[in-house]
Amino acid sequence: MAPFRLDLTVWALRRRARNIVDRWDGANYRRVMVVHEEPLEVLVTQSGTPERARLRVTLTVSVLPVPIDSNGVCHQVSTCFLCGHLMSES
Repeated sequence: MAPFRLDLTVWALRRRARNIVDRWDGANYRRVMVVHEEPLEVLVTQSGTPERARLRVTLTVSVLPVPIDSNGVCHQVSTCFLCGHLMSES
């Protein structure tokens, strides 16, 4: 949904009391999700203009292999950011 600004979205997310494990450094938003009882770091960055914003989502786990339901994680992240969809995995 345009226009989209990651910085303003993060500001709103960080105001919620239940979002206690997250960080914003001005360009990168990081938060922890639990998948299959293992912590998973989600890193979100934005490129492009607010009118043509693209979000890049990177997942990091500390223990491999962790079975990851990529559709479920994408759904949680897109719900978190109120996006209609996240386009692709890299």
